[in-house]
Amino acid sequence: MRLYDYAASGNCYRVRLLRALLGRDYERVPVDIFAGKTLTDALGLYSNVSAWRERIESVPGFMNDLAPYPDNAQAGRSRSIYDD
Repeated sequence: MRLYDYAASGNCYRVRLLRALLGRDYERVPVDIFAGKTLTDALGLYSNVSAWRERIESVPGFMNDLAPYPDNAQAGRSRSIYDD
């Protein structure tokens, strides 16, 4: 089993703890989410996930309500009362 592990994640800790309690080996793959490493690209490797997503998107009335952040939400584009 391969565990993509973000060290500060409580969920990852629980998986590591459970695997240790069960005496099961695993390959730990450290992931630093703040360095831009995510599993987004890896999901395309799993055909069952892609097929599920396609089925959901084909449901009549499906609405993708996710919108990209507006320009003023990008880092360095706006000011805050906490900025110096």
